[in-house]
Amino acid sequence: MSEAIFRLVDIAHSLGLKSEDGQWSKAFVHNFSTPMPDKVREVGLADSTLNYWRNDGDPHNPADEGFTNRAAKVGISFPLEEQV
Repeated sequence: MSEAIFRLVDIAHSLGLKSEDGQWSKAFVHNFSTPMPDKVREVGLADSTLNYWRNDGDPHNPADEGFTNRAAKVGISFPLEEQV
């Protein structure tokens, strides 16, 4: 459990975004289909318990970014571009 990640999820949900949640290989992830809102990024970057990451994508995976609480193995992910 990660209060910091749940805070980010709550912010995103309060902005009307929906997530598909599930287990990835190394963490349970709250996965959104829209780019990260500025408020989520601001709060996430200010929290020292979270690690920011960015993946520029490849032919098999779209570019995305997010935060992970490694100790709790919980994360949040957003695409860098709107998914259709």
